[in-house]
Order: sequence, then structure tokens, then C-alpha cells
Amino acid sequence: MSRNGNRLTQLKKEISRALGKDYEVYTWKELNASIFEISGLKRTMQFLIGVIVVLIAAVGIINTMLMAVMERIPEIGTLEAMGFSKDNIIKMFIYEGGIIGIFGSISGCLLGFLLSLHLSLIGLDLSKRFENIDIVYPIKFIIKGELNYLTVLSVFLFGVIISVIVTLWPVRRATKLEPVEALRHI
Repeated sequence: MSRNGNRLTQLKKEISRALGKDYEVYTWKELNASIFEISGLKRTMQFLIGVIVVLIAAVGIINTMLMAVMERIPEIGTLEAMGFSKDNIIKMFIYEGGIIGIFGSISGCLLGFLLSLHLSLIGLDLSKRFENIDIVYPIKFIIKGELNYLTVLSVFLFGVIISVIVTLWPVRRATKLEPVEALRHI
């Protein structure tokens, strides 16, 4: 607990002693515990949704890069037969994976940024859907988003790094084939 948290607890004890047993004393943290729980639940749900989106994106990146390499095994065989070293072929595909990752990450982050910007400024108004619900006090059903630049940057880097890493496995496997085997591969 921080210094201010210790001070808050100390003040609560002092006030409780001063007022006696006839009164109950609560801190603002105790009175707003449900708000803190909801806030924690919101962060957890945002994290889980983010993980699911990143996993879906990772599967898409993996599929794209695997197809890009596996379809070009005969091309790899041709390059090896022409005298290209395995290291140069691997570098060529790593550059390609990096470029695909950069452009894919830029477009994905731009689209996500624009959507997040819209949700954080305007929000998603669900008032029409819930207008027939009987609630004692009026509530606006507007879902607002949160724009986090660090998340955008980390997603961008994740896309580029995953694209490069995923390229390594099939390229290494393809370059281990003899040129004749790679040329016959369909």
C-alpha cells in the first residue's frame, strides 16, 4: 500500500476512535469498491479481447507467409540451381516477410486507430436498443472506447516481428531440399 493508502487507513482509525462505537467510518475506497471492481473487470475484458484479436491476426499472418513460401518452393530450387546461397535465399524471404508485415501492420493499425478514434470520441450509441428497458434512473447506453498509442505501436511491432519469424520456418525447410527435389515440388 502506498504512503497515502497508509495515511487513509490511519485517518479512518483516528476518526473511528474520536467518534466512538456509535458511528461507522468508511474510506472513499471502501464506499466505491464496486466501481474499482467494474474498472478491473473492464481492463480484464479489454485485455482478453485484445489477445483474441492478436491471435486471429497472428493466424492470418502465419497462413499468408506459409502460403507465400510453400507456393514458391520450385522458385527456391531454381535460385539454388542458379548458384544462390541458402543464406541469400533466406534473407530474401525475410525481407519479403518484413515488408509484408510492415504494410499489413500499417494498414491494420491505421484501420484500428480510426475505429478506436471514432469509438473514443463519439462512441457506439445503443440507446435505441435499450429504450424499452425499465430502469429507475435514466442511463445513456453509449459505449466509449479508449485510445492507447502504446497498444497501437506494440500491435504494429507484433505484426512485423511475427511476419519475419513465421517466414523463417518454411524457408529453412524449403532451402534444405535439394534443387531437383524443390523443382519437382508442387
